[in-house]
Amino acid sequence: MKIELLGSIFIYLVAMFSRNLPKNTPIYIAIIAFFIFIDQNEKDYLGYSAFFIGMFIYTKNITIKKKSSIIMFLLGLYFSGVHTNSYSYSFMIDLIPFVTYGNIYGMFNFIGGVLIVFSILVGNLFSNFLSLKILELIGKCSFSIYLIHLSIFYIIGYPLFHFLYNYLGYFLNSFLTCLSIVFITIFFSYFFEKYIDSNAVLLSNKLSKFLVSRKTTNSRVV
Repeated sequence: MKIELLGSIFIYLVAMFSRNLPKNTPIYIAIIAFFIFIDQNEKDYLGYSAFFIGMFIYTKNITIKKKSSIIMFLLGLYFSGVHTNSYSYSFMIDLIPFVTYGNIYGMFNFIGGVLIVFSILVGNLFSNFLSLKILELIGKCSFSIYLIHLSIFYIIGYPLFHFLYNYLGYFLNSFLTCLSIVFITIFFSYFFEKYIDSNAVLLSNKLSKFLVSRKTTNSRVV
């Protein structure tokens, strides 16, 4: 979770120091470019740049037409399916200077992820589908799912796979195990979000309000 921790800190610092600047768009673009090109073989830096791309999308209120969003979505799927042994991807190594066989997987998945997220959020692609109650619930629990999914996999998924392997074929065993992990993870994430994550957010808000009010009181005294 190093990327998530440091990325959050970077976002906080940039937001704090650039909030009073009249036009901070060049700052975001410069930071994104810096993290992308600082070390092309290090995937961590692509993760950091993704934070600032998300910040850029959120703060700039960009809108695009639905046709453009569909094209971006399809391009995102194309980049996300990268395979170096396929000519449909390998020929792009010669076209894009900063893409090599060493970083093509990380770079193309990064580009694909950005295009897919951008097309959905900015172009309102699949907005009706993503507004379904069940998907809104999963979205609400997404951070909790992220936090506990590995634990669920090792505690339940791994033993379940080896247990079912004695009775079922590999394909059916894999399918049932994956399906079980998905439902079990969503089930536990609901309670994790309700009783732990939500309370942690409330506590954090109370602490921040306390610190802000204390700072305001001290400034008045001075």
